[in-house]
Amino acid sequence: MLSPFVQCGKCNARMVGSWRRDQRTKQRVEIYRCPSKGQGGCAGIARGAEPVDVYVTALVLAEHEKIQSQNSEDLPPWPKQKELDDEDKRIQESTREYEAGRYSAERYFPSLARMEAQVAELRREARRYERRRDSRRAVVANLREEWEKPGFTIEQKQAAIAKSLVAVVIGPANKGRQFHPDQITPVWRDAP
Repeated sequence: MLSPFVQCGKCNARMVGSWRRDQRTKQRVEIYRCPSKGQGGCAGIARGAEPVDVYVTALVLAEHEKIQSQNSEDLPPWPKQKELDDEDKRIQESTREYEAGRYSAERYFPSLARMEAQVAELRREARRYERRRDSRRAVVANLREEWEKPGFTIEQKQAAIAKSLVAVVIGPANKGRQFHPDQITPVWRDAP
């Protein structure tokens, strides 16, 4: 389930889903493992998938419920819209002045480049802000209930995880090789 998100805590390579035989039960056990050095990893970390999936699922569902409880107070419109509109107007006015011959090319083009760079940065900021607003609106109602339904596919689970997490870093195991939450570092999408 977490194959698109898991990264090796030693070399930062994308880990892959795989399996191995449990030595005691001889059962097939799903794992996440770092690929070999020839495949861009270090092959230094492998971890049973089930406890990692359960832990990360609990984190994502808790985050989702927190967001859902905050949805009553939607993010306000982007606060710098007036600044962007003013910058667009300055570009238009400057262009009219240049085309009318009241503004020299030596002054116009460097000024235009600075203004266009500012507009581009403001538009990028506006898109990031809108993505945050949209992600807050696109929360699935009662995700916890949906998660357990047979019709809720792995792709839907991965999409729900992607709304909260960018990555899940799996660190080396402590002695005894038992799973411990301290070995897992979630990288949240809206982290400051």
